[in-house]
Formats: sequence, C-alpha cells, structure tokens
Amino acid sequence: MFKNKPITQLVTGTLVLLFLGLIYAWSIFGASLKVMFPTLGVSQLSLTFTLSMISFTLFSFVGGMLLKSHKPRLNLILTAVMLLIGFYGASTVRVDDPKGSLVKLYIFYGLFSGGGVGVGYNCVLATVKKCFPHNVGLSSGVMLLGFGFGGLVLGSTVSALIGNIGIYSVFKILAVVIFLVCFVSSFILVGPNEALANASRKATAENLTPTQMLKDVRFWLYLLWAIILNSAGLMIIGSAVDISLFYGGTAMLGLLLSIANGGGRVAGGAFYDKNGEGLTSIINSVILLIASLCLIFAGKSSSLVLIIVGMIAVGLTYGIVPAISAAYINQAFGDEYYAVNFSLVNFNLIPAAIFGPMVSSRLIERSGGSYTSTFTVIAGLAIASIAVWAVFVRQNKIYNAEKNIVPSYAQKKLNYATSSKRVK
Repeated sequence: MFKNKPITQLVTGTLVLLFLGLIYAWSIFGASLKVMFPTLGVSQLSLTFTLSMISFTLFSFVGGMLLKSHKPRLNLILTAVMLLIGFYGASTVRVDDPKGSLVKLYIFYGLFSGGGVGVGYNCVLATVKKCFPHNVGLSSGVMLLGFGFGGLVLGSTVSALIGNIGIYSVFKILAVVIFLVCFVSSFILVGPNEALANASRKATAENLTPTQMLKDVRFWLYLLWAIILNSAGLMIIGSAVDISLFYGGTAMLGLLLSIANGGGRVAGGAFYDKNGEGLTSIINSVILLIASLCLIFAGKSSSLVLIIVGMIAVGLTYGIVPAISAAYINQAFGDEYYAVNFSLVNFNLIPAAIFGPMVSSRLIERSGGSYTSTFTVIAGLAIASIAVWAVFVRQNKIYNAEKNIVPSYAQKKLNYATSSKRVK
C-alpha cells in the first residue's frame, strides 16, 4: 500500500504539522484582538499564547501516553476534535464583552487549540521518525519545517482574510479546515512497515524508560539548555508583529521570523545527523548571542535592518531547538519509549512560555513601549545557555565513555574514515 511508504508518511506528517503550526501565528490574531479590545492590556492578551504553550506541552504528554497502547489514528482524531472546538470557540468573542471574551480566548485558543496541537505534534513526530531510522534529525527537521512554516504560509493567508472577512469568520473557517486535514490524515499516517520499525529500534544504543530518563542528569541539563533558548525565542515570537511595527516595518515583516524558525528545523536536524548534539547546540547558543547583540544595537539606533537580522537569527535558534530535541532524545534514550520521553523534554516550553512572553510584556509596559530591556535579557540568556552547554557536553562524553557507546553520527564518521583508508 502507498500509505506504508516512508515518503508518504513524511509528506502527510509535514502537512498536518503545517496546519498545527498556526498556533504560532498568535501575533497576527493578537494584533487584531488588541485593536478590538483596547481596554485589555498587553500582558492579558499575551497570556493566551502562554496558556496555549502550556496546554501544548501537557497534552503532548497525554498524546505520548496514548501512543503506547493505541494507533496514531486516535491521536489525530482527538487533535481534529480539540482544534474544531478551540478555533470555533474563539470565534465567539465579542467586542461588547472584553472580560468574557478574554476568558473564552484562554479556554478555547489557550486550552483546546494548544492542547490539540500538542496531541498531534507528538503523534506525528513519534510515528514518522520510525520510517527514517538513520536520519531522525533530518526527517524530524523536515516535518518541523512544516510546523514552523505554519505561521508563515498559512499566517499570511490568515492575515489577509482577517482584513477582508473579519476575525470571527476566520476562526470558524480554520476550525473546519484543520478538522478535515487531521481527520483525513488519521487514515494515512500509519507508521513504518515491520522492517523499518525493527531498524528504528536497532538504531539507538539503549532504551531508557521515562523513569530512568528522569534520573539521568543528561536529561536535566538538556532540559535547562532548551528552557533558556526557548525563553529567549518566545520573548520575540509572541511580539514579532509589534516589534516590526515599532521599528517602522510592516506586520508581514514579523513573519520573517517564521521562515527562519522553519529553516532552522531542517538545517538543525540535518546538521545534527552529521555532527551530534555538542556542536549543534553550541552553534545555536552562539547564534542567539549574535542575534541579541544585533537587537540591542538596533534598539539604540532604531535600525530596522538590524531588527530584521536579529529577529531572523532568533527564529533560527528557536527552530533548531526542537530539531535537536527530536534527534537527541531518540539517540540518547532510545526508540522504545520515545513518544513519552519526547513529550517530557517538551515540558521545557512551560517555564519558557511563562518566562518569555510574560517577562517581555512586563518589560515593554514598564519601559513605555521600548524593547531595549527585552533585547538585553535575551543576551543574558544566550550567555547562560553557553555555560549550561559546557556542562551538558561534558556529561554526555562521560556517560558514553562509561557505557562504551558510540553515537550514530560518530559511527558514521568512523565508518567513512575506515572506508577512505581502505580505498587508499
């Protein structure tokens, strides 16, 4: 059957994640809602995005647990129903009831939409990556490209539709379209054939249960590193459109961040397959530091060019993190418990979603609309991530030496070096 072919699984998974990635188009919805509800503060509205990220993380864990005993179809149907409720419910907000509408946004966009995305996100990545046992980073990166591009490809369409037919109708249309995409995909996304499934299980050195992983210092060091990077990313992503407008750009310029976000996922995944977690993660931290310096100088000089460069670089670093997560959790802790283990590392988004958008919005309010203090905090986070990286890499080397483990990317290089010598 065609649906058992890896490429079919990859295309289907990427399409689903493209639509689920609309959750990152909050800055577009938020900008329209800000005009509709002028009495609501920046912090109140941005809490919607924070809640969606928290719900995304919690339901990603739920999705991982469901995959242990059910086929992917159940997860995707649950995703379809939750997003139908979430986006349709968000369409019931009313201008004459700002407080009630805020509660509705928290419940429907925050809880239902964010939760539905979490269930589907985990299901797609955990199912499709088994079809590519020797290229987990690249295949995950391609799917995550769809997730990152959801805010750009569909976000631009959403922005145009809001201007033409209004946000109420847009929410209703999205509710129906996303439901249909996820429901139909549930009959196509079936995972690998038996041969690929066996190869996927053999591609990792060992299989650690979630309990064992939670006792491993490597997991906690990586989690801390991811929290720092994602906090910095969400400080910008949640206000991308507003930042662009503040420095003389347009709403569409804020979506450049989505391009970098998506591109970083493919580039990060492919780079990881060849070089592993150590080099990939330090390059990511350094890019964030460079991005923060660009933004700080832009804030002082009001340079739109530097703002764009800085935002693109932040989007790139934010995109690389999930690509590393998808590959590292599989490599370090195994394939057997991947769905649950991967959902646990995604918990980094909860503190990141609380710290990033909320701290940024408070700093903006206290500074009278200036983003300079936000950019400075991002620089501090970049430096902190480099410090954590040093400990993380050292711990990985110690563990691998004690267990006599050669990571897959290192084995590939060893095989290549050996074959090159034979040729000579």
